[in-house]
Amino acid sequence: MKMTRFENFETTVKKDLVAAGLQDFINWKSSQFLDCGSEFFVELVLNEGSKISEAERLLAREVELLGGHNEILDGVVRAAWEVLEIKPLGQVISSNGFPRASKAFIAELKSGNATCIVEVDMTYSAIELLRRERSGTSHSNGKCVPANEVGAIRRYLEHQLSYGGTSYWNPLKYSRRELNEAGMYYLCSWLLN
Repeated sequence: MKMTRFENFETTVKKDLVAAGLQDFINWKSSQFLDCGSEFFVELVLNEGSKISEAERLLAREVELLGGHNEILDGVVRAAWEVLEIKPLGQVISSNGFPRASKAFIAELKSGNATCIVEVDMTYSAIELLRRERSGTSHSNGKCVPANEVGAIRRYLEHQLSYGGTSYWNPLKYSRRELNEAGMYYLCSWLLN
C-alpha cells in the first residue's frame, strides 16, 4: 500500500529525530502530527528543555524541504515544564520607580536538566479575590481554592504550562506573567470543575 504524502512526511520527520538522537527526549504521548489539508502541523513536546533548539533546527530544516515541494508546515517545539519552587518577592516597583498594585513572585521551572526562572506579578485585586474565595464569601465556598498566594501562583503556572499547540506559553522567551483578578476568577472557576 502506497503511503500518503502526509504519512511519508511523518515517517521522514520521525526518522530525522532518531538520526539527530532526539527520540528519547520526545514526549510521544503529547506530541502530534496533523494533516490539515493544505498544510501539515507538528507539535514536538520535549521532556528535556535543553534540547529545544536542536529540535527547532530540525523542524526548520523540514519547513525548508517541504517548501521546495510546495508544501506548508507549521510547527511548535516546546518543553514539558514542572513548577519546582515559588518564592514571594514582595511589592512590585515599576520602571518609573513607583510601586505597582501587585506583589511579585519568582518561580523555578524544570524540564529534564533545563531550568528557568519566571516572575509572576499577582495584582492586589487578585489577592483580594483569593481571600474572598478562601473565606467562602464568593461563589466557591472555599472549595478547591488554593490555601495561599504561593499555592495560587503554582496552580496558575501549572495551568498556563498545560496548554499545547499554538496556544502554549514559552517560559524561556516570555519569563514574566501577571495574575490579575480576571485570571484569579478563571483559575478558581477552573479548579471547581
